[in-house]
Amino acid sequence: VKLDITGSQLTTLTPQFLSALDDRRGDLILVGLASNPILCDCGVRALRRSSLAQGINCTSPANLAGRILVEIADDELTCDPHRPTTTTRAPITILKTSRTTPRMTTEPEIIWSLPPTTMSNSKILVTNKAPSSVMNTIN
Repeated sequence: VKLDITGSQLTTLTPQFLSALDDRRGDLILVGLASNPILCDCGVRALRRSSLAQGINCTSPANLAGRILVEIADDELTCDPHRPTTTTRAPITILKTSRTTPRMTTEPEIIWSLPPTTMSNSKILVTNKAPSSVMNTIN
């Protein structure tokens, strides 16, 4: 089956339609897409990746009008009207260069807390304040 869409004023093809065309690749042929006013925004990314994108020129937005769809990067195909789609480089001026050395210490910040101890016949007795009042012996 041959589907002629010449002059149909289509601005894009949905990813679902492109998938359906791909599933019927041997049974359905689409012709005339290049004669339609293709809107090159975020909605045309799936078309750009398909085999149908060959020979398609963008008609809008103004910054992409006349460009070949397959030569446009995905990040240029935007739907955000406030996001610039062209990259500009601003001059950078370095006023002063200074080098800093971070202070490093090898001593960890550890605070030890030990329970009170008592000496008894050259043994250290450590008293735990646990409810059972257990005595531990350390040699």
